Amino acid sequence: MARRRAGTAIRRSWDARRIGRALAHQGADLRHWVSYATVAAVDESGNIDLTNPSAIVITPGGIDVDVVLEPSGYPMTCRYGQAAAGFFICGPIKVGDQVVVDIPDGDPSMVGKIVSVTSAPDGSVVPVGDDGLPIFKNDRLLIMAKGVPVDVRTDGGAQMLLNPDGSVAISAGGGQNTTFNGGSRGVARVGDKTKRTLSSTDITNIIASAVAAGLVIAGSGGPPPKPVPLNQDETGISEIAEGSGTVLAGD
Repeated sequence: MARRRAGTAIRRSWDARRIGRALAHQGADLRHWVSYATVAAVDESGNIDLTNPSAIVITPGGIDVDVVLEPSGYPMTCRYGQAAAGFFICGPIKVGDQVVVDIPDGDPSMVGKIVSVTSAPDGSVVPVGDDGLPIFKNDRLLIMAKGVPVDVRTDGGAQMLLNPDGSVAISAGGGQNTTFNGGSRGVARVGDKTKRTLSSTDITNIIASAVAAGLVIAGSGGPPPKPVPLNQDETGISEIAEGSGTVLAGD
């Protein structure tokens, strides 16, 4: 038994065709073109299972979702996702979700189309901000995911992944990847302060170059030099003078 809301229930004893014949009159069209439905797996005996993930099948040819129409309890298979020649848009869908279904020609034996998910069994509601008020105020296009990433990509390899942990991963293709917040390195910008330390190897190479150019006379040698900061202005801190004109970050 799959529940629609408190006080109502779907039972297999309902038969939409029998009810239609009982209410039929001349000129009446008793077909249902649009219906509420519940995502559920239905076995050969007509038993409804609201926990079986096999109700949703994802293949390169499309996403097939088994649903049970309400209130008739009639099972049918629907397609899900907005697809065309150059794009595909699809949000997560789970067993037990309440959906709205378009039924071609009013015939549930046809392949229907899920046009929206209206509610979820986990009690999903409009997302709210820190003030407890809805984020959506009818003033913007809001795309918000709860516990799952938002994935935007093209077939050329470009991808932007907004992760639930707050990090943003951007790939320009060809292995050129950038991660914000979740990365291990900071982004340097024009005007940012930097600090450069000369290693022992750097100092040895500089001395060798100076000796080769005749600027310094080689001595008897001594212990390896210690790393020192590059001290241009007596602080050991310099400034980035130039940056990329095509890759910009921050304000």
